[in-house]
Amino acid sequence: MGPTTASVGIRPFRIDVPRAQIDDLHRRLAAVRWPDEAPGAEWTQGIPLGYMQDLARYWRERYDWRAQEARLNAFPQFRRDRRAPTCTSSTSAPRSRARCPCC
Repeated sequence: MGPTTASVGIRPFRIDVPRAQIDDLHRRLAAVRWPDEAPGAEWTQGIPLGYMQDLARYWRERYDWRAQEARLNAFPQFRRDRRAPTCTSSTSAPRSRARCPCC
């Protein structure tokens, strides 16, 4: 008889970002103190200021967290405890056992 999923530290989980964390992110995005844009910077010296501002606005106003959670939770999600052979602490890593829909 082989090891069970419980004995190797694999357990199911659902993605569920607490509303308080989403609200906190929205507050922090709204409170960003944007720098002045360097003249002629464009993409040669990093991400243009306007692009970052649009991205922050999208995350604050249009990104649907719950829809994305539902989309990800449609696939089986698992966590696996990983321990180094000489270490007593463990970390938990998310995993999905579903096949990629494009393959």
